Amino acid sequence: MRSMWLVLFLLGLACASPAAAQELFGSGSTFIFPIMSKWIGEYEKASGVQIGYQPIGSSAGIEEIRGSIVDFAVSDAPLDDAQLLRDGLVQFPLVIGAIVPVVNLDGIGPGELRFTGTLLADIYLGKIRNWDDAAIARLNPNVRLPSRSILVIYRTDGSGTTFNWADFLSKSSPRWNVEVGTGTSLKWPVGAGGKGNRGVSDAVMTVKGAIGYVEYSYALRRKLAYGLGENAYPIMATSFALLRKYPKNPERSREMIAFFQWALEQGRDLASTLDYLPLPMSLVRQVETYWQAEIK
Repeated sequence: MRSMWLVLFLLGLACASPAAAQELFGSGSTFIFPIMSKWIGEYEKASGVQIGYQPIGSSAGIEEIRGSIVDFAVSDAPLDDAQLLRDGLVQFPLVIGAIVPVVNLDGIGPGELRFTGTLLADIYLGKIRNWDDAAIARLNPNVRLPSRSILVIYRTDGSGTTFNWADFLSKSSPRWNVEVGTGTSLKWPVGAGGKGNRGVSDAVMTVKGAIGYVEYSYALRRKLAYGLGENAYPIMATSFALLRKYPKNPERSREMIAFFQWALEQGRDLASTLDYLPLPMSLVRQVETYWQAEIK
């Protein structure tokens, strides 16, 4: 019996060993998920530090960092200074990516269909309802457009991708700006919803005649036909990390900063291979100075 208690005691010590791996947790943006998952995998190989990340949408991630549920959050809709001060958070950029319209139309491949901001706004307002509409045909004279109804797909969750998409439409269309506006969640005039970039991608892939908006790397990975705009990829978005300014556990905070420093410095090529734009090194140095000044 005594030997049994000794075994249990030793097992308890092993489980409580300080050498055991400590997992860090983050949540938020689905826009950044492809590169975030790649960074996390490579960083774990290099450092042994385990990091979990849940792509639940920017708004949900912000709520979780506000509630200290996670160690960090990522949002594609930046918080303003008043929000950061109120919630005791710091914010810094991680990576830049593109948002593209994606469609499911027979015979139309990636980059073959062109849009303007005004045209996209009219489609999402329900003003243009068919793919062979004259406004689409004028912009795509060499594309055989089907006589098919357009099904608009939008994000149902609070989303930084939606924020940047709606901001682009607001700047392109006075009517959109007045009737719908900009935000992470919107009252959509027409269409059906999908959760996250993955949900929108799945919905577009399932329904002929559908149009949605996703982060560019999702379009590539899911082999979706994406449309081009006036300047190829006019809708650019920056993903921002959020940390607590006064962390309850300074050691976990230091681990998070070490990860982000590795991602910004050593993970640049990984970002490029997934068609994101890494931050310029001059900006990375500013971010590192910001950490030293702002995180207590």
